[in-house]
Amino acid sequence: MSEIHAILRQIIPELEQSNIRLAIENHDRFKAREFREIIDKAYSSFVGICLDPANSLGADEGFETVFETLRPVTINFHLKDYTIRRKPHMMGFDIVGTPAGQGKASHSPRREYARIHWQVSFHDTGTLASA
Repeated sequence: MSEIHAILRQIIPELEQSNIRLAIENHDRFKAREFREIIDKAYSSFVGICLDPANSLGADEGFETVFETLRPVTINFHLKDYTIRRKPHMMGFDIVGTPAGQGKASHSPRREYARIHWQVSFHDTGTLASA
């Protein structure tokens, strides 16, 4: 974690001078609270989160937890969906990406968040209409 903070301290002045915002994607390497710590310790509005709704599954965290923790520092949101299928041998599951609105996430807080915060609208079928 200290290496990440050191790298951010080095690049933040250049980000600010160039008016570039850095969005760090939530992958399964860290829990949401750890990503939040990274952003909070950057002390810059030029560093935030690229929130991916499926990546939290790999960190063994539900999206609602990740959403509530990272929402205040999110500067980019992956508008995508996924479905979860049981493996044929019944020992585990596969997480498979789907177009937005065609998977498990289509009726969740993700959709409402995208609608409110990024003025994204959806057709009645749940598919993305405009952004």
